[in-house]
Amino acid sequence: MKNRTESTENLGICSREACRKHFTPDTLLLEYDKPIHFVQSQFECGRNYYIVWRVSWAIYHVACVIGTGILMKNNDGGTDARWFIYLTNWSYTMLTLDTLLQFIAIIYVNKRREDIIYDACSQMPWFLKAIWCIYNVSNCSALVVTLLYWSLLQDVSFGNIVVHLLNGVYVVVNMPLTAIPVRIYHFYQLMIFGTAYVMFSYVYETAGGIGYNDEKYIYPQMAWKYPEIAITYSVLGVFVAIPVCHAFFFLMYWTRVTVYERNLQRTVAVIDSETAAAIKRSDKSITTTRTESC
Repeated sequence: MKNRTESTENLGICSREACRKHFTPDTLLLEYDKPIHFVQSQFECGRNYYIVWRVSWAIYHVACVIGTGILMKNNDGGTDARWFIYLTNWSYTMLTLDTLLQFIAIIYVNKRREDIIYDACSQMPWFLKAIWCIYNVSNCSALVVTLLYWSLLQDVSFGNIVVHLLNGVYVVVNMPLTAIPVRIYHFYQLMIFGTAYVMFSYVYETAGGIGYNDEKYIYPQMAWKYPEIAITYSVLGVFVAIPVCHAFFFLMYWTRVTVYERNLQRTVAVIDSETAAAIKRSDKSITTTRTESC
């Protein structure tokens, strides 16, 4: 049991060594020596239960993204392609892609990559790197969309609750359950996503594009005919809201792993004490037997 105890003592995410590892330049990359964490729950609730969790949300989000796209009609009653111009739908598409790819990855790894399942692989395969990036972007963008929508627009309807509230609730609830890590320096991925949308909105509006109700902008806060206001909201969104939300998820990850490791240490301590007691009873029994034989 000595080796097992030592391994848990070295896990502490709050240790000085762990803190240094989280803030090294290497964490900018998509390298990780435990690929198994991308296909299991943090608290090891059971492989089948986790698969059910993943497939349920994949089905739900796919249905929602298809439903919102179909329900958005143009003046002729057909499906409106302007569905694709909104940040909400960019974010929800990423969220749907994330849940779908995670489900596919779990099935694939369980069927074809036993080295990952049995924790015998320390190299991140390319498809898990892609999922990690999408996971980072979808988490933060969902929370940013939820916060911005209910602080700026606040139009209450069933559809808006689905794509502007439940998306944020999902990513917050999912974070404590999954074992996927969060790297503090990965906020650059989200800033690239945010910057891409800002550039798209500028090009779309200046090219004569119109919003769903034929407005000459996508969002009133980002109407580029008022560049000072549009730039202000864009800078606040990309350089303030995104890093803050990513820091929030990093703290959730930090807390999740800390709770897991402390529970693991308690479990190992209990097992050690029970093992020591069993050995003592065994030694006592052997001593008694020898005494009686003499």
